[in-house]
Amino acid sequence: MDLLTSGELGPGDRQPTERDLALSLGVARSTIREAIRGLEMMRVLQVRHGEGIFVTSLDAPLLLEAMGFAMQLMRDHEVVDLLELRAILEGAAAGLASARMTDDQRRTLLVRLEELRRRVNCRRTPRSGHRVARVHRRFTKP
Repeated sequence: MDLLTSGELGPGDRQPTERDLALSLGVARSTIREAIRGLEMMRVLQVRHGEGIFVTSLDAPLLLEAMGFAMQLMRDHEVVDLLELRAILEGAAAGLASARMTDDQRRTLLVRLEELRRRVNCRRTPRSGHRVARVHRRFTKP
């Protein structure tokens, strides 16, 4: 996973062989196979028999689709735990986004927030949700 999160391996890149990974990480090949199987189920890796193991597009909708399936299998208290974790991570992500925001992005955000305030004050709340989503998407892009 460190190869992915560090950016050493990106979308479309071929993963080192099971043998090489096992040697470099000091674990059994069976452990590597299980990890690969899990990452394949999460759609992070794609196993092409005879060709190798490749990193997927890492496209958010693709990864979220696998997450949605996993959430359907969870028990109620596990979903609550996951939502609590999400709240923590989103808060941290928002903090990072605001710290890294350019002046142009800040001006755009202020304009959109003012639009939201006007719409909410005019009782057009059904459309305001779309505006919030648009603001969220704009500032969560890498």
